[in-house]
Amino acid sequence: MNFIKNTLLATSISLALLAWSGSAAAVTDLQGKDIAIKSLVGKGHWTVFELWSSDCRMCKKSIESTNQFHAANPQVKMYGIALDGPGREEAVQEFIDQHNIVYPTLISDAVEMDTFLYKTARESFIGTPTLLVFNPKGELVAVQTGTETPTELGNFIKEHDQSVNSKNAEVEHAEKRG
Repeated sequence: MNFIKNTLLATSISLALLAWSGSAAAVTDLQGKDIAIKSLVGKGHWTVFELWSSDCRMCKKSIESTNQFHAANPQVKMYGIALDGPGREEAVQEFIDQHNIVYPTLISDAVEMDTFLYKTARESFIGTPTLLVFNPKGELVAVQTGTETPTELGNFIKEHDQSVNSKNAEVEHAEKRG
């Protein structure tokens, strides 16, 4: 499965946590208000960002899958980040309308996302579409370029959620014994 090969290793997550505090990407909402990605992640919820561009053909297919995933998984916070760049709000809104995107969409550009990914995960931005998956603690746990089915994305989250729950149960059990 593509998600497994692209899952960040524990050492990468550690590096990301060290770099997280200084890794603000220039992201705005459609009205031009600055938004910090780290303010949207964590808080006990899985969060998925889909990076797309209005002129990307593959993004059209990917958005369809993301819309299906979002409809089936309302407990997962979902955001789009259009990489059309500032000043292209009209093209972004047209794409949102054409593809019935119902989750919040932000705007940035490829250079900002490349900088963010490198500072956060020591990975380079490859292209659109790309999914960024953050766990409930706000840690970036996967960067996936290309399209994924709603089932693949759901399975990835489920597997990693069980892993987290299993580790928490082990810690609780050890604390009770000790």
